[in-house]
Amino acid sequence: MLTGWFRSHWSNAGKHAAVATVILCLAMAMIQTMARAEAGPDISFSVGYQFHQGDYGQMQSSELVSLPFTLQYAQGRWFASATLSYLQRRGDAVSLVTPGTSSSTAVPLPVRGNANSNANANANVNNNGNGNGNGNGNSVASEVANPASNVATPVATDPPQNTETAAEVNTPGMVESQLQGWGDPQLLLGYRLWSSRTGDAQLSVSGGIKLAQNDADSGLGTGADDFSLQIDGSFSRNQWTPFITVGYLMPGESDSATYRNVVFTTAGVSWQARPNLGLSVSIDYQQPFSALSQAWRVSTLSADWRWQKQRLLSFSGSVGHTASSPDQAFAMTLTQSF
Repeated sequence: MLTGWFRSHWSNAGKHAAVATVILCLAMAMIQTMARAEAGPDISFSVGYQFHQGDYGQMQSSELVSLPFTLQYAQGRWFASATLSYLQRRGDAVSLVTPGTSSSTAVPLPVRGNANSNANANANVNNNGNGNGNGNGNSVASEVANPASNVATPVATDPPQNTETAAEVNTPGMVESQLQGWGDPQLLLGYRLWSSRTGDAQLSVSGGIKLAQNDADSGLGTGADDFSLQIDGSFSRNQWTPFITVGYLMPGESDSATYRNVVFTTAGVSWQARPNLGLSVSIDYQQPFSALSQAWRVSTLSADWRWQKQRLLSFSGSVGHTASSPDQAFAMTLTQSF
């Protein structure tokens, strides 16, 4: 019995310790690379608006609004980002928070995105909230947000007990809750493993972590740190860029529910319609967190418009295809490069 207890606890602790060690080693390598680099870093700041709506298998529809603020940094082959989002949710009194390391929503998700990049744009870590696409043929080395979040997984049946931000709205035959507050901070660190001489093909790896600042009762998080690892690849030919992401999410131990590790993936293609306009379409899939939930499948259409050299405006709309996905989602992001 003691051996079984040890193996169970070592399995969870060792899993997260191993991921944390990998991220720490990558961070140390990044610092050494920056110290040797001659060219200055690429820095950008993004602010966005994201809206999600769906019933997620419940009796009443729920809405989630997220305002993500993201600082992005890149130099050489390395890229990193940090995001903090202000969240507002309205719906029935059921906690729909699920694990993940996405920077975009109150309902954190895995980091999603691609490695669409050319030789001159590997540092453009774009937070356009669509998991794909680029503004002017410039790369998206790694996405850090996706508007179509899997808020669908109902993991608790008690209303969130956030006394500072939660409020009950009386509806005939239904108790509705409304809460708002800052979500958990999201961190991303990535490295471009390989790129062709022309920059048309690229492969990158990245790790994400969600640092739990909200407990499970707040309705703004699971109360646990989550980790994710992913590989992004892309290939450009003329005006077209197919891309794919494959990742693995490792949720922490939450007091609200038990989650299992899941695989997630994104596949799509972007089209450079004009020098300052890019269009893209993608499909996202994620395994269910439990036997009681469904897989997460969402289709997204996005557009990125660069009206100035250092300013990018991104729009995206998404439609869900399962009960664990939002019925619809919309995102808008403004990115300023420095």
